[in-house]
Amino acid sequence: MEHTLLALTLCLMAAFIMSEIFYRLRLPRFIGHILVGMILGVPFIHDMVFTDGSLEKIISTLSELGAIFLLLLVGLEINYKKLKKMERDVATISFFGSAIPLLLGFIVMKFLGCDNITAFIVGVCLSVTAEGTTAILLMELNKLNTKVGEIMTGAGAIDDVIGMVLLTVILVVVRKGGGNQLYLLPLEFMAFIILAYLVLKILPAVLRYIRREKSEVSEFSIVLIVGLLIAVISETLGLGTLVGALVAGLIIQLSIKSRREEHKMVSDLKVVSISLIVPFFFISIGMKFNVSSLSGNMDFYGLLVILTLAAVLGKFLGSLFAGPLTRLNPRQIHLLGWAMNSRGGVELVIASVAYNQLPPEIFSAIVAMSLITALFFPMVFQYEIRKNPDIMD
Repeated sequence: MEHTLLALTLCLMAAFIMSEIFYRLRLPRFIGHILVGMILGVPFIHDMVFTDGSLEKIISTLSELGAIFLLLLVGLEINYKKLKKMERDVATISFFGSAIPLLLGFIVMKFLGCDNITAFIVGVCLSVTAEGTTAILLMELNKLNTKVGEIMTGAGAIDDVIGMVLLTVILVVVRKGGGNQLYLLPLEFMAFIILAYLVLKILPAVLRYIRREKSEVSEFSIVLIVGLLIAVISETLGLGTLVGALVAGLIIQLSIKSRREEHKMVSDLKVVSISLIVPFFFISIGMKFNVSSLSGNMDFYGLLVILTLAAVLGKFLGSLFAGPLTRLNPRQIHLLGWAMNSRGGVELVIASVAYNQLPPEIFSAIVAMSLITALFFPMVFQYEIRKNPDIMD
């Protein structure tokens, strides 16, 4: 027990130090977490830290919780009111920005000889945008509430939802034996929607009752319990915990009428999640990374280059196709092409959930591609803002 607690504390400490280094460089914190996991995945370090299987099981459990909390936060932070105000531009950017990378990723992987399931999962990973990473950078630069900033975060949020739904469908197909009993999927979705709707109707009354006690702890506990309960219901119906977590975030957001209370709830959950639980998800991702693929394996580097090019090109093509159908000028479309290329949140959740369906080298290439695109976006974005100060409005 002492060894386990010490190891978990050291993992968290290392993740914190690395994340602070990347934060000071104005880069996403999660990159530091993943690098800690990659270091722990090095065989001789792994053997020193993980002397028995219990610690790895604990990190795996914390990783699953981290993925749930990450999607719960995404659901809580989707600003559907702003999406409605710019629904045409957001929907257009999101559709082309998802469809073209997905199609390009699928075609590329099929050309490389992969099966349909693997090609589709890779396509989904390429289609998703790291809305959370984008939003954090926009907040730091005070550009979140600009016209282009709202379109960026709105399109990214819709990409997240589409990616999770597509992943759920493909995993249900795999789980049910390539299509056997797939006819039950619409019924399972319907049952989940009905149960989620009932929770949406009941939760506001429960929250009002709790508020009479004027206990923020009780209210926060109820929100956590509801979020986890909906995730469990979703998993029981065969849809996976992550779709449930995303929907739970939306339900909780709709149940909280006060904007101040909603902001407080999101802030509290973000502090608990990002400081304690979510780091273990990214550490777990890094541990699954096949470090040996970096040691002179030219096939891996070739795959990484192809995936990165497909990811970047797919998002840019999506933005270019969407451009004439929006009210944005060419410079803003160019900036959106870079913004939609930011990855590192939901796509890593997708890759992690689909881990057993992917060859190790492809999973490692997806992780590396996410790191590369996450590094590119902040640098290019800040350069474009300095070059064109009015580009966001």
